[in-house]
Amino acid sequence: MNVKFLALAAVAASMTLVGCNKTLTPEEPGVPKSVTIKLANVVPGTRSAGGEQIAEGTAVTLTSFQIFFSDGTNLYTAKQADGTTDAVQYFSGADVAGNLEGSYHFLPSAVNKVIVVGNYGSQITETTEAKLDLALSIADEQDIDNLTLYAESGLTPVADDDHSGDHAGDRQGSASAVFEADLKVVPRIARIFITDFSYTYTTDGSAYKSLTLQKIALNNYYAANTLATQAVSDLQATPISDATAWDWLAGHSDPSWDWDDLSTITLAPTAAITPVTAESKHYYHFFVGNGTVPQLVLQCKSSDDTPLYLATSGFKLGGNDVTWQNGYIYELSFAFDDEDLTSPDKCVDITVTPHEWQVETITPEF
Repeated sequence: MNVKFLALAAVAASMTLVGCNKTLTPEEPGVPKSVTIKLANVVPGTRSAGGEQIAEGTAVTLTSFQIFFSDGTNLYTAKQADGTTDAVQYFSGADVAGNLEGSYHFLPSAVNKVIVVGNYGSQITETTEAKLDLALSIADEQDIDNLTLYAESGLTPVADDDHSGDHAGDRQGSASAVFEADLKVVPRIARIFITDFSYTYTTDGSAYKSLTLQKIALNNYYAANTLATQAVSDLQATPISDATAWDWLAGHSDPSWDWDDLSTITLAPTAAITPVTAESKHYYHFFVGNGTVPQLVLQCKSSDDTPLYLATSGFKLGGNDVTWQNGYIYELSFAFDDEDLTSPDKCVDITVTPHEWQVETITPEF
């Protein structure tokens, strides 16, 4: 079961607006606000298959979401157009798909931000941003059907001649300021997605004509992350070398999200400089933070049972170092050759292809 918890530390002062280059709407003292929101990147879809091994391009499913209106410190409840009934701001299950757009009324004039939290699992009752500061554990953010989603947006004013009928009730008896906000909900983790292992045999007489893969494990990742501020803590990192690699790999023996058993994969090129490829489709999620580069460590053995390992030294995109971003899937072929295995550093650069994560709703079946 995924366990998520609320960090109650008072960190409101450090919470900054995602996409802070947007200009906030000037406040109109004493004039209530109406806001129309839209989850702009959510699309209809079908239920995705879960599990340790996944298909390429698997989308994350939006199963619930909650809307918060903030002045930067406090969170407010909106009203329906009648001005008396509280608006529904939490949607789950069958109600999700029909409420990706909606209008909310009679908000204080100081409100300048909309926050959406998706897939938290239950309704959140906090009334300040400081207490909304959701802390996530990386081990709990591995289930593709239950990733926490997040978005923030400032408010864009809507011209008077653009007012929709939804705001008519809000304008009865008093003036109101009408705004809109388009939000892009995304996972607050990134994914390394290994499509295959590709080995090239290049040296005549090498003992590595045939390789049996044994395991692959993730190194250099953060164990905890604060959802709104993106603060990270608890870096899990071991410098990999001949002196440390074997004990570190041996420590990955109990089933866990951060490593996989590859013992069914054998790579045996039939001729020199002809790569042989084996399908993988394993993935690892991690929090992006502080410029740390995740690392994959591969354990294998040669045809004469020589123990071998190989660690990634970096990841490349178009010849440049990858700039990691949350909400992206980084697809890669773990490609290497026998010279990589014999180099003193036993390390290799891997080329990745990034894809934005697709967020979709599903139609429940009964």
